[in-house]
Amino acid sequence: MATDSLQHASFFSNTQTVFCVVGFEGSFRQINAATEELLGYNRSTLLKKEFIELIHSSDKKNVEKYLDELSESTEAKTFNCQILDGKGKYRDFVWQATPSLKEFAFYLVGIEIGAYKHHILHEADEEAQEQLTIFQEKYADMQLLLEDLQQKVPTIAEEAIPITPLFELMQEGIVFQHRNGKVHAINEPQVKRILGDLPNLDQFSLLWDAAKDNPHPEIPTKFLVLKKSGKIAHLQLCAKTLFDTNKQIFGRAISFSDMTEQYALQNKVDSLQDQTTLITQTRNEGILTWDLLSNEVTYSGSWKVLLGYHEDDNLLGKRIETWYSRIYPTEYYQIVESLKCYLDGHCSKFENEHRLSHKDGSYCWVLVRGRALRDRSGRAYRFIGAFTDITERRAIVENISTQSDLKIKADLLNVLPEAVFCVNTKTYKIINTNAASFQIYKYNAEEWNKLSFQQLYPDQLQFNREWRLMLKDKIYHIPASFQKKKTGETFVAEISGGSYEWQGQILIAVVVRDITSRRNVEQVIREERQQYGTAFHNAPLMILCKDRKGKITRANRYTGRLLNRRPEQLIGLLEKDLNMGFSESYYQADMEILKTGEPMLGLIEKYHDHFYHIDKIPYHDAAGNILGILVFLIDVESHLNKDCVKTLAA
Repeated sequence: MATDSLQHASFFSNTQTVFCVVGFEGSFRQINAATEELLGYNRSTLLKKEFIELIHSSDKKNVEKYLDELSESTEAKTFNCQILDGKGKYRDFVWQATPSLKEFAFYLVGIEIGAYKHHILHEADEEAQEQLTIFQEKYADMQLLLEDLQQKVPTIAEEAIPITPLFELMQEGIVFQHRNGKVHAINEPQVKRILGDLPNLDQFSLLWDAAKDNPHPEIPTKFLVLKKSGKIAHLQLCAKTLFDTNKQIFGRAISFSDMTEQYALQNKVDSLQDQTTLITQTRNEGILTWDLLSNEVTYSGSWKVLLGYHEDDNLLGKRIETWYSRIYPTEYYQIVESLKCYLDGHCSKFENEHRLSHKDGSYCWVLVRGRALRDRSGRAYRFIGAFTDITERRAIVENISTQSDLKIKADLLNVLPEAVFCVNTKTYKIINTNAASFQIYKYNAEEWNKLSFQQLYPDQLQFNREWRLMLKDKIYHIPASFQKKKTGETFVAEISGGSYEWQGQILIAVVVRDITSRRNVEQVIREERQQYGTAFHNAPLMILCKDRKGKITRANRYTGRLLNRRPEQLIGLLEKDLNMGFSESYYQADMEILKTGEPMLGLIEKYHDHFYHIDKIPYHDAAGNILGILVFLIDVESHLNKDCVKTLAA
């Protein structure tokens, strides 16, 4: 452990990346040399500041929101903001923040992205400038052609309007209407390519009206048109009235270009970006994605697992009825109507609690929070919902309240091993406790009646953070909280409960479970798994795990080297797929093991001119059912003399 600490300290000090530790209250606790060097502060100055002080005012609100959410989570979060350096200049950083509930602190790793950002913006600016130049050149060419047309038309009969090769080279379609009302396609091939056919007078008038109503004629008008093929094309229109030498109107012209592919690509990019943003903002919950244009619904694997199914199961296809059909009958109408209200834009948000039928025939409570993606007109085109299982929390609140006055029944609560009590939201005074509370916190009944809820917390900042959570959510759950006994000893607890009204006052119901022993067991299990993983992968023999159907579920590194593949490439293959050339009796042994439950030891097989000693052992679940077979292969060539090898070969 001392060596590990020295290595960690060396890494923290010498890494060239900004690395610091910030407490939940906001102050710097530790910084490395790179933080001093890149931000331009000395250590003593920086340790006196708070992290939020250095953030640009435009970013503070978002960063505070991220950190507030992160302090109640165990997952890392990434965000970017501008940081004030020692010279008074703001610099762009992207941060990876990892919470530590045990230390009430964030571990922050920062990477400056100013140079990358400048480079990307510079490239984008160059590309935009290049596109603008191309457009201006094309527009200037069209102006010259139209001016030339203005001069020629008065002296030429309308039937003799020239269609020059120059027009054929342009990608835009150009249509001219003479003052006598007749419509002519200047470059007919391009017009047919874009519209599918030559426009008639009504179609020309429709395009002209769209372009004429543009309040910014210097910017091309965007317009949707139905082609003869039945497909919709996205057009950009430019229109101009033409005058003769006497300044009399002799016609008008419209140029248009097909931007359908560009719009489709941009919509895909926007859609992907919107989905990515939404998914990164949600927690690891069941996710439903509903494409309202195609009416296709995608359910995540975790959504299916929430209802007791396997994540690969196909639940009635990609339809919204997969969700609707599982809603508790008396709650169905209210949920469907509230969702419709939200999608139609009559409600600002969608959040609902209801019951869904589980695979085992029971009903589980879920909390659904949803958000719709909308186009510029406000019409919803995609809905994404996050489902959270709140069955346990609902049960807790229902168990500690009654339908009449929601008063806790102490005689029932005294049976529970968890501490259960209520807290007055105005005075923090603890009331209506059970017997387990005295045992867990080591206070007697008289002392308990004088306690404030704050006194059960070792840290005021932790209390403030968790108290806000309790007040915010009608039903809450805190997976890991530090609590303090009368002796001053702290322990790890899981806290859940909810708020309710009783006799005109709001009370918070609190259920506290001491999970110290469970956390210790989990730590031992993690260490044992790590040790097992190390032994498994470093063992100098081939080890394969197979399920009852013979598919490989795990393989160690020695196996990968022997078969010239990475271990993960073997997962899902049948052992026969490896073409190791073993005898048929080798594979028949599997059937015997699955039938009798007895291991097969001491098999000898040859592979690549080497003899292997093979043991096959069944492995079981907790109920004793055989899950599959473990195969151990040891190269015994080097341990046998030549006579033995000849005997084995014979």
